[in-house]
Amino acid sequence: MDFTLSEIDGKKIEKDLWSEFHVYRKEYHQAVRPNDPLESDEFAEKSFLLQVANPEWEAFPFVIRKGREGGPVIGLFFYVYFTEASPSYENMKPMMLGHIELLPQYRRKGIGKKLLKIVYEKSIELNKSVIMGNSEELEGRAFVNSFGGKEGVVQFENRLTLADMDWSMVDGWFEKGQKRSPTSVLKYFKTVPEELIDNFAEVFTETLNQIPKGDIDMGDNIQTSETIRRAEHERNELGKERINVITIEPNGEISGMTWLTYNSDKPEIMEQGLTSVRGKYRGRGLGKLIKAAALLKAKETYPKVEIIAT
Repeated sequence: MDFTLSEIDGKKIEKDLWSEFHVYRKEYHQAVRPNDPLESDEFAEKSFLLQVANPEWEAFPFVIRKGREGGPVIGLFFYVYFTEASPSYENMKPMMLGHIELLPQYRRKGIGKKLLKIVYEKSIELNKSVIMGNSEELEGRAFVNSFGGKEGVVQFENRLTLADMDWSMVDGWFEKGQKRSPTSVLKYFKTVPEELIDNFAEVFTETLNQIPKGDIDMGDNIQTSETIRRAEHERNELGKERINVITIEPNGEISGMTWLTYNSDKPEIMEQGLTSVRGKYRGRGLGKLIKAAALLKAKETYPKVEIIAT
């Protein structure tokens, strides 16, 4: 099938292109996640621009248009590689990320393979040895299998409907956790306090990289005070708020952490982030304690939330 690519200038996107982008993303959303709320146009624009501008990587986005004459937008395509501004650069240096997204009626027509060839040729030019991507649809898995790609990690999204929550169980986790770890101090915050940020980054890095990576050969994802502050800035720009919950031990170390993220543009669904406890502090109920603390705080603070998505 004939198509054309139009590169997107992340520093200057014309109003007409934004209009086309929104028509496309609404159709794509209806095809992929029709039962979920859709973010506003303003939120989508800010989110896109922030992703493109992140100094930790170079991103090259394109719209895919139908036909040779530049018809309607039928998909998005981009490739990304990490820069030396990323603290994970040495680990991620061999990698390149590719993303191909098409409306369902334009799949299985050879477009994806032609775009993948572009990513492949760029990876050779840049001396990258691994190309990674992800898919939440069966067509994506079939596409990867068609050219011998390797499925590295399978992830699942779990959803908790708060109306069905057994809050007495949550209260029990909270009370039992405090009894089993009486010297651990709970702390809540939206922005990581300056006096904790280095400790927070250390524990975040340590426990984040204990998540199984399946068959993907990649090094550690390094978090620093700078990456955490940048993420906080991006959330503020997007109107997102975060409930961070940590436990601190008498020696001053953070022993456990979790967080929930609230999006005022999509108030029905709250996102559950990493929940982790450092190895030497496990077996004392801290994981359930911080999870319960976050849920109880969310219930109190954000009454519109209906679902927690993990």
